[in-house]
Amino acid sequence: MFSVQLGDSSGIGWLNITPGPVYGRGIVLPRLSFQLVARTPREKMKVQIHQLHVELQCAKEVLGVATVTGLWPSFGDYHFSIDVPVSRQALSFISEQFTGDSLDLKLVLSGWLNVLREADPEDRKVMSAPEPGEWGFVSVGRGSATELQVRVSRSDWLKQVLEPIGTLEYVLTEIALPKGAAGSTFSKALAHLREAERQYALRA
Repeated sequence: MFSVQLGDSSGIGWLNITPGPVYGRGIVLPRLSFQLVARTPREKMKVQIHQLHVELQCAKEVLGVATVTGLWPSFGDYHFSIDVPVSRQALSFISEQFTGDSLDLKLVLSGWLNVLREADPEDRKVMSAPEPGEWGFVSVGRGSATELQVRVSRSDWLKQVLEPIGTLEYVLTEIALPKGAAGSTFSKALAHLREAERQYALRA
């Protein structure tokens, strides 16, 4: 499972974030709701997400932005969501990028954390602000270390995203394909179905 650690310029990691499912919300104003789990790396850390800016990317295209504020993760799993407004054109663009059974979306994270940590004898000696035992703000940047990959399966994209938003109507079923020569005809039919789905997305 993909995850990232949000850290400051001194190299201290303050928050681990792991992605969960993605859901489609809204018909008039569509948005993608990313379910995330956050937790501090150590029990003797306190973190407030003062402001977390999220940029949604797919195939190097920026498709939407969102911001969350005022969250208080802890050493245990802290579940929260980020709703990114997207256009129907953006949804069609994402649908076109599926070439297999899954697709990786990217969330670029940046912002400010309000943090406190207690002194730990095992800490490596680093100059950092705030000092242990003091509250202070730290920024988390836009480097590659703060790019969170979110893997979405084709079936989840259809069922959990496009259907609730009202982009399409369909019946989802699973068909076991025979192996060997008997399965070649089914494989060709599946390729035709995927091409039909791609053409539909282009016209949506």
